[in-house]
Amino acid sequence: MNGTVAEQALVGMELLWTYEAAPSYEAFIADHSKESDEHRDMISVLTLFERIGTFVKHQVLNEVLVLDMLWAIGAWVRCENIVRDLRAQRGNEKLFENFEWLAGREAELSKALSP
Repeated sequence: MNGTVAEQALVGMELLWTYEAAPSYEAFIADHSKESDEHRDMISVLTLFERIGTFVKHQVLNEVLVLDMLWAIGAWVRCENIVRDLRAQRGNEKLFENFEWLAGREAELSKALSP
């Protein structure tokens, strides 16, 4: 349980990219128990992008700067199935909504800037 959320999220993203396709939550926990460091690291990915998305949405962080530094769409594509499964399990459609919003904003800005 050592390391910052950002460090754990980096490890979590590396782990999520070891899957051939974006895993469902059930597939992930079949490989990594809820008590494992790997599960913690995956949750850290969701938590980090949720926090950053919240800060950008409320203009605490500059949107253009954040989206220039991070690949929110790539992270979302890898995590979307897990988030949707967690939302269904917990009956909470707002779970990690700012992570999803941030990826959507990146898609909108990319489209607007494309020639």
